[in-house]
Amino acid sequence: MHEMVDWLDSRTVLLAANAADRDAKYGEAPPGVIVSSGLTKQVWQKVGTGSSNDDWLDVYSDTGWVTTGFLPAPGWSIGSYMKARRICDSINIRGELVRTGGTIQGQADGNLSPDVPLVTIPSIFAPGSPDRVEGSMRASYTSGAVELGNDAIVMLADIHTNSGIGEGQYLRFTFPFFAN
Repeated sequence: MHEMVDWLDSRTVLLAANAADRDAKYGEAPPGVIVSSGLTKQVWQKVGTGSSNDDWLDVYSDTGWVTTGFLPAPGWSIGSYMKARRICDSINIRGELVRTGGTIQGQADGNLSPDVPLVTIPSIFAPGSPDRVEGSMRASYTSGAVELGNDAIVMLADIHTNSGIGEGQYLRFTFPFFAN
């Protein structure tokens, strides 16, 4: 009976409320132990021998759709939606902004110089590595490209040749990417 319990012990999914509770309860557990938190939608596997966060592998985590913590840049307001979600290293950011400032006019080649800040996102959704990712955007009468850097600021990089985004017009963007 003792051998069977020892065999099952390393194959049982243990429960914890969050990472701090996991470390407190199972910090000295042997490698291979699986811990799950239904509350925070996370699953970890012990890969090291200590109790630091580096000794745990994030097998699954999900922030759910986050709709707070976004800060529009001057000249913009948040439109009908702004949300982000992280499932493990897969990040998806979607947003709609409305122009409240003057018209942004693209140059003859479509570039904007300098790039125009749009919104600051919660830092947990910043790319990490690589340090910058590109996304697409569509506005009321144009489309183009946006970039997101490790500073967590979404920047408007370019729009169609000789087009613009005026006051009251929308700009929608999306960033689907994998982060480290």
